[in-house]
This record gives sequence, C-alpha cells and structure tokens, in this order.
Amino acid sequence: MTSRSEQTVDTGSRTVDPVIPKATSLLINSGNIVSADRLKKRSNTSPQDELVEVINGTFWSWLSTIDSNAYQEQNSVECRHPVFEKLKETEHDDISISVKLFLNSLDTEIVSQSIKKILDEIGAKHIDTLIVSFPDKVFVHDQLPAQLVMPVWSIVQECVDSQVVSTAGL
Repeated sequence: MTSRSEQTVDTGSRTVDPVIPKATSLLINSGNIVSADRLKKRSNTSPQDELVEVINGTFWSWLSTIDSNAYQEQNSVECRHPVFEKLKETEHDDISISVKLFLNSLDTEIVSQSIKKILDEIGAKHIDTLIVSFPDKVFVHDQLPAQLVMPVWSIVQECVDSQVVSTAGL
C-alpha cells in the first residue's frame, strides 16, 4: 500500500494530494457542451483548449458536490456535471449526438462496454458521431500500428453496421 505522502503531485507551485488516488477508470459526463455559456463567450479556442475547459469545469463542479473522502478507495469513478440531465425521448430527433471516447486501454471488451455505457448515460439509442482517441503509448511517429488498432476498430465497425453509431473516426 502506498502512503498518502508518496501519492502527492507536484504542480510546480504547490504539492497536492490526489482527489481519487486509486481510480483507474473515470467517466466524465459534461452534458450538452454546445449549450455551455462559458464556451459560447470564447472565440478562437482550439479543440484541445475546449476539451480541457470542459473536463475541468465538469470535474470541479462535480467535486464541489461530493465528499471527496468517500472516493479515496474507489477505482472506478463516474463524474457528472451537477446540472446534467438525460435526453428526453422527444429530443432524440432534434439533436445530433457526438461522443469523444478517450481510451486508456485497447481491450475490445472495454470499448464495447464504454459505448453501451455512453448510450445508457445519455439516454439514447444511437450516436451520430463517435470519435475514438487512442492512448499516447500506441503512437509511433504519428502512425497507428494496425495490429493494435484493428481489433478496436472492428468493435466500432460492428456498432456502425448495427446502426448504433452513424459515423466514426479516429
């Protein structure tokens, strides 16, 4: 077991204890970011900046509503923006659902479970656009090794073939 002092993170200006030190799986549901006022007010933001802002905003809003001591031993954490609501049945035809799936594993079962979890989480039967992001350790000189990508992509293709996902990309 690792002591609390061995788990601290040096941020450059200060040392902080990890909020969820044993988490190996993290679901972050930001809700509908298109309606987020904080993003509408800013122009010329890069996709990376937008992603960081959405994750930070969702995580810190969620963190302010929980007792962080209760999460010290959790290895799987589900973080939802406090104002998140599932889609209503009447909204399904009026909106386009885009999902960015950031993988920390190339286990095909995890990919399949993640897509099912996303659909359940948002209350939908399909995803219009699915973007899959592979872990950095997969890339070598900006090329994706086919032997690692193809098993994951076959799961995504099955979802396209069964009309669970309309369009997918990497």
